[in-house]
Amino acid sequence: MILAILVLAAFCFFLVAVLAPRGRARSGWMGALALILIASVLAIAANDLSHFGLKTVTTTTTQRIAGVKGNSLLVKPIGTNGKNQVVVYRPNPLSNKTVTAKPGVTTTVQIKRGQTATLTIKTKQLRYQNTFYAFLFAWSGQNQQTLHRAYQFTVPVSWQLVQK
Repeated sequence: MILAILVLAAFCFFLVAVLAPRGRARSGWMGALALILIASVLAIAANDLSHFGLKTVTTTTTQRIAGVKGNSLLVKPIGTNGKNQVVVYRPNPLSNKTVTAKPGVTTTVQIKRGQTATLTIKTKQLRYQNTFYAFLFAWSGQNQQTLHRAYQFTVPVSWQLVQK
């Protein structure tokens, strides 16, 4: 919507500058429209640079998991240093469907030992601060954009980590 405001203000500024008779009214309208143009450009630049109008929201979900076969998780290291790894697990012990947690640019996967087999997913997302900013940046596609997702597997000592 801010792009529509920018285009409309530029068009109105042009019309006032070309068609309006000289005088105080013309100068006043041109000044007001110039301020709208500058404010629109600054808001667009601030949104692009530092996510103006958006806030970071972190959600955490924890769920019990089941091993792929019995009490085991399939782990495949990626890269040469072994820090990144793909983990295959079942979210439901009654299901045969497996799910894969893959590391990426905005995703990290971690395995640690604990008491019960759980998966904690922390997701950082951008959300509009209020309805005004939602209206202003409606077409930007930034609402609920994922900044980072972290998978943390907690598995008991009795579980095996099968490397594939």
